[in-house]
This record gives sequence, C-alpha cells and structure tokens, in this order.
Amino acid sequence: MHEYTIPGLYIEGEQYHRLVKVSTLRTFFPSCVAASINPATRVLRVTTTSQVADLKAVVDSLTRGRGIVPYWSELQRRECRADVFEPDLFKLVFRTVLDDVSGWQLWGSRSTEGGSFVLSVSRSAGGKGKDHRVTDFEVCLVDGRYKAVRLAGERLVTEEEARPRWGVKGRRKRSASLRLPQGRDVTVRLDRTARACMCSSRYALRVYGPNERYVWEDYDSLRGYCQVGAADLDRDGIDEIIVSQRDHERLEILVFHAHSHTPSPADPSPIECVRRLDKRIREMRTKAGDAGVQMGEEARLLGFEIVARRSSLPEPEDVPLILSRLAAVEQVLNALLRHKLREVVRLRCVVDHEIPAPSGTRVLLIEMVAVGRPDLFDAFLSDARAQCDGLLLARAIRAIPASGEFSETAEIQTLEFLFAISRQRESVPPQAVP
Repeated sequence: MHEYTIPGLYIEGEQYHRLVKVSTLRTFFPSCVAASINPATRVLRVTTTSQVADLKAVVDSLTRGRGIVPYWSELQRRECRADVFEPDLFKLVFRTVLDDVSGWQLWGSRSTEGGSFVLSVSRSAGGKGKDHRVTDFEVCLVDGRYKAVRLAGERLVTEEEARPRWGVKGRRKRSASLRLPQGRDVTVRLDRTARACMCSSRYALRVYGPNERYVWEDYDSLRGYCQVGAADLDRDGIDEIIVSQRDHERLEILVFHAHSHTPSPADPSPIECVRRLDKRIREMRTKAGDAGVQMGEEARLLGFEIVARRSSLPEPEDVPLILSRLAAVEQVLNALLRHKLREVVRLRCVVDHEIPAPSGTRVLLIEMVAVGRPDLFDAFLSDARAQCDGLLLARAIRAIPASGEFSETAEIQTLEFLFAISRQRESVPPQAVP
C-alpha cells in the first residue's frame, strides 16, 4: 500500500464530500482503495495499491478538476518557509468593497509622495476601439482610520496609450519592495496557490526575505485577479501592504499593517463602550446560533455581567481594559465556534493581571465550560493558539463524562486559559505568569 498526503486544502462548506469518494479519486489515482479528508487540519489522505508514477501531473489534474487542492508548485513552495516564521508580522486592518464601480477592471496603482496609495480602475469607453475610461481611488489614513476615497472625475485613455501597458509582462504587479522595522528590506509577493473557479485563482500573500524564504503569509484572503503594492500610509517609516482584488464583478481593497505598529484610534467614551459591548454580545450570540452552538445562561453575556447589568457607566480609565477583554474573549469564542462544539455552558473572565513589561502586557484568565467531543477540543486548542492575537496557554482541563444522550460522544470540559493581551508574544515572560 502507498499513502499520499496533500495538506492545505481549500474547504468551503461541504464540497469536500464530493472529492473524498473513492470512485471520484480513481479518476486521478487509478489504484485508489481508500481516502479521507480531515476538515479541521485540511488534509487529504489517499491510499493506493500501486505507486503513482507522475505525482505532479496527478495533483495538478486534481487541482484543475476540483479547485480545493493546491497546485504542485504551491506544495513545493511551502518548503521555502523560513525557520524563523513570524505569523504576527502583518495583520489585516482594513477591507472595503468599491460598490459604485462593480464590474470595472483593475488598471494600475502607484504610491504617492504624500503618503497615500492610488488605485486606478477602468471600463470600456464604448465604440469599436479599445479606449478606456479610468477613475482613481486614494487609499489613505485619516484620523487614525484607513479610507478609500474616490478622486473626482474620469479620464479617457486611448488604445495607443493603453497598448504599452497591456504588452508589459510585469503589468499585473504581483510583487513589490517592502520596508519593515529595523531597516529590513523584503519583498511582498502574490503566489498563485489553487483554482478558485473556472475563471479565477486563489493566492497566498507572502513576505520573502533576501534568501527567498518567506517569513509571513496570509493563505486564505485572496482570490480572483489581484495586484499588490506597498506604501507608508501612516508615515512611520514602515510600509503597509495594499492589495487590490477583483473577484468576478466585485472590486476590493485590503490593507495589511505591521502588527506591532498598528495605529490605535482614541478610546471611545464610556457610553460608546457600553453600546459597542452590547452590540458585540448580541452579534456573538447570533453567530453562535448560526453555528449551531448553544449559549448557556452563564455564557450569554460573554463574562461581562457586571458591566452589562449595572445602571452606571464605567469609568473612562476602565474603557481600554473592557475593550481589550472583549477582543480576547471574542477571539477565543470564535475559535470555539469554528469547531462547532455543542454548547458553551459558562464563560467568564476571572482574573485580569498586569505583568511589568515595556509593552504593558496584560494576562486575562478566561474560564469556560463547554460540551463537545474530545477530538473537537484538541482541534479548538490548536486553532486558538494559532489564530488568537496573543499568547494562549491552557492552564487546566478537567474532563467529566456527560450524562444522557451525549454519554458516548461528548464530554463536559472545564477549560481555564491564560490569555496574554500583548502586541508582541515574545514580551510575555513565562516566569511572571501567576
């Protein structure tokens, strides 16, 4: 027997059930006798009775046929991941859809000396020629917030003016030079990873060092037709990554910022804090319901019973603390919802402890009681550690056999987490954790 493992699948909904059938995979692996997909780890395993002669051809055929398997070149490219990988190097901080130019084409982009980034989009000017009408959007930072502002007017670009652009191979702008902290000069690049549909592809956004090994990536956000650029929008000496994306008729702009330098807008007022808290609690409860996860009475307020139920507003100095707690709880709960545990019985913040550190690190102890299969908890812990914006440590796990209908398939587990709310994970000294 021979076993082949393909990681990093693009799984959307239940479509992978069509791929995992042995009868389907025999089109690509003629001697296939068994196959399985793990949706949590996004791994396909295929068992065959004979060795595959040209695995590259099989994988690329499978990619073209199904659109959820990475290209062979992408599987090879993953070997270029740097030993010192920085998963928090950049963070998506802005994403907007350009609604009033739906159906237009991406035309080009450029950085400006004034610290902004201009994206140009075009549409046909009509007639028999290939003239284009072009309009510009300026991506900039205004009062601590990123915006995409449409510049006034359109300009006509004739076929003669457009021809040199369409004849240049590098016109698609799949890479750009990038300035990082400590004077590091690197390259940001769009790597095609898989099919998205019959007429578009998926892309990974990666930052490569001088040795052609990538130190950061966003693997899931981009598909369609994309361009990438870099500009120092907040004038701090470090470039943001700006991606323009056209997926069918939808045009989007995304901004990624060096995480440790993300600009922080002014803290909201106490009344705005309470409004935001109330809104997010209701949204998270709705999200849990949509995911089929029940929220018990002791979890319905996400651990903010005191703030949500008291008649007076919080003190202004407590607002940043409340919002940082909210962000931490949301991240842990989002990871739990992704793995669809049956029920969250209790959720509360027990301790909020500040560690003396230059970054002002805070450690939040989150206690959660949830119902679910043990294997789902393992996947949840792995996902939470990888995705949460902070240092997540499982402090204690106690398993109690559940009664009733879940006795063979589920357990009640009490999970206590130490969650360090910090801009830099390495700034959390383990010996300082109580």
